[in-house]
Amino acid sequence: MDAKIIKVIQQTPDVKTFRFKLEKPLDFTPGQFIIITLEIDGVLERRAYSIASSPTQKEYVEFTIRKIPHGKVSPIIFEMKEGDTFKVRGPFGHFHFDESIKKLCFVVGGTGITPIISMLRYVVDKKLDNNIIVLYGSRSPDEILYREELQRIHDNNANIHIAFTVDHWKEGWQWHTGFIDWNFILEQVPDFIERTYYMCGPQAMINHVTHDLEVHGVHHSKIRLDHWG
Repeated sequence: MDAKIIKVIQQTPDVKTFRFKLEKPLDFTPGQFIIITLEIDGVLERRAYSIASSPTQKEYVEFTIRKIPHGKVSPIIFEMKEGDTFKVRGPFGHFHFDESIKKLCFVVGGTGITPIISMLRYVVDKKLDNNIIVLYGSRSPDEILYREELQRIHDNNANIHIAFTVDHWKEGWQWHTGFIDWNFILEQVPDFIERTYYMCGPQAMINHVTHDLEVHGVHHSKIRLDHWG
């Protein structure tokens, strides 16, 4: 399908959100991804990006990317502007929200928030009663993506609790500082054994948290992973 960019949102110096319209509404489940195709130097390049918008939003679709230094595709996309076009295929992927699971924990690092914000927007828009805890780790407070929206979701929805943590403390920061380790999980998720986990972020984070959960009795069938690097 042909896609046309209608808005570009600068999240951080190296992260942008792109909002685009398609020829027809995209039917997808929160957590799925699309494949974008661009022609670069005469070669068709394809990259997969998680969808950030909710399926309840029929007017546009969003994805968020981090510019990879010396990358081949992300620097090109990063410079795209309103009115630019590209090709889209999808949706794809089995890392998607299951609203029948009532107690959930989302463990997120960096731009891994993208499929998770889609799920949260969907839960809020549909007024679902799923009990959700989000553990979101970033390098610094300035690099928390969708921070204001996530704070609003936390403040306005009793069934959703969002806990932030950063690697590097900054003056004025009032949340946790440090990695998403077992102590942080236990502090924020006292009923950890009862929950199903969705994890998206750096591979090292996924490996450590998966190990901690399984060591403490969470069955691997209750851990759902989205690997991206």
